Amino acid sequence: MSIDLKQLSQDYQSLLESSEFYDILIQVGKKSKKSNKVSFNAKAHSLILRTRSPYFREVLSKYGDKVPEKVIFDKPNITPKLFEILLRYIYDGTVDLTELEFKEIIYLLWGAQVLSLKELCDYIENIIVVEQTDLIKKHISLINREGLSDFTKLAALVRTVTDTTITNPINLPTPQLNIQSNLIEQKHIVLIVKWINDISNSNPPNFYTFNLLQRASKHGSSSKKFHARCDDKGATLLIIRVKETGEILGGYNPIDWCKESKKNVYHSTSTSFIFSLNLKNLDNSIVSKVIDKEHAIKQHTYAGPTFGRNDLKICGELKENEKSRCRKGSYEKPIRNSEEFFCVDDYEVFQVFKKKLHIS
Repeated sequence: MSIDLKQLSQDYQSLLESSEFYDILIQVGKKSKKSNKVSFNAKAHSLILRTRSPYFREVLSKYGDKVPEKVIFDKPNITPKLFEILLRYIYDGTVDLTELEFKEIIYLLWGAQVLSLKELCDYIENIIVVEQTDLIKKHISLINREGLSDFTKLAALVRTVTDTTITNPINLPTPQLNIQSNLIEQKHIVLIVKWINDISNSNPPNFYTFNLLQRASKHGSSSKKFHARCDDKGATLLIIRVKETGEILGGYNPIDWCKESKKNVYHSTSTSFIFSLNLKNLDNSIVSKVIDKEHAIKQHTYAGPTFGRNDLKICGELKENEKSRCRKGSYEKPIRNSEEFFCVDDYEVFQVFKKKLHIS
């Protein structure tokens, strides 16, 4: 027998929103005539609070078997808005940080620490680390003031940005991002995710999961195989290894691949990019943003993945036909030193999902 955890999460979310069968009020903040501080009462279920939060388990245990009518949660900088996010996480294990400013994320991390929500703490800490040095430097006094030194990745990053010489961001502690690739490693996908977030102006940065759609050496490399496995899958990441040189090239397409019977059909996007990874020194890797968004993605039934006006085009069978090419057209800079045709040793296409934290 299998359990639908997504449905279970939705049921708990509905329970929170409806307040049905609630047996306790949580007063967030204290009313004060002098300070005009906002306070509100959240309706909750003591059993869920005890089960999901060690903080509330300890608070409620003081009352024995009785459930108090109200408990007060009055912590500095934990606004009703932030507490609602924490309470929702307690109920359904999800959190969405996309509408929060960086300072609010810092306060949310502190609130998660108070409530002893370890997995949420780990997730938010990773979010902050992905932001890298700029925002950490801007808010370093806030981070130190809130006593967040217990977070090892964040503490290491704070120590780094306070040094005279700033360590290169890609060498800083980074979250684990899993990708089932035979062509790239963890450090490479971390860099690619940073590019996706930077070019998409994601604030806070998104985390992603990667689902392998096609490995040419396993599933076939023909255009027919590509479209059968990769069309209409939303955002995708392409990773290529060049046969003769071992170069790792690739591209991020935020829109669908699809078949087009006509030649030279282009689809528009402003957030696609192509890249070349320098395996010896990632600092020297090349990322090339689209500059002609009307010709960002080329679609054709009889062609493989193609970015721009052949800025990156994959064509032909693996290890045999030199039909693939990189020639600058729609993207800001070339990703190879040569515009000659080349042979592909292997390539992979991954479906890219924005990751919403879900703890089951």
